Amino acid sequence: MEAPLIITVGLTGSRIGKQQTPHIPITPDETTRSGIEAWKAGVILCLTTSGIPGRNLSIEERLAPLGLG
Repeated sequence: MEAPLIITVGLTGSRIGKQQTPHIPITPDETTRSGIEAWKAGVILCLTTSGIPGRNLSIEERLAPLGLG
């Protein structure tokens, strides 16, 4: 029996900016586009956020990415 292939996608990573790589999605449009590209590649998406290190986000802020779809 073949083992399933699992691909993990961290669209924006953590603490990475355009200085480290110009390809990192930063804006809502870039992040949405990257998410769609991952979905088309066959990656199942779970749109959650653990927030920004050192900052507690409100429920509204944590759910904001869901409105981009």
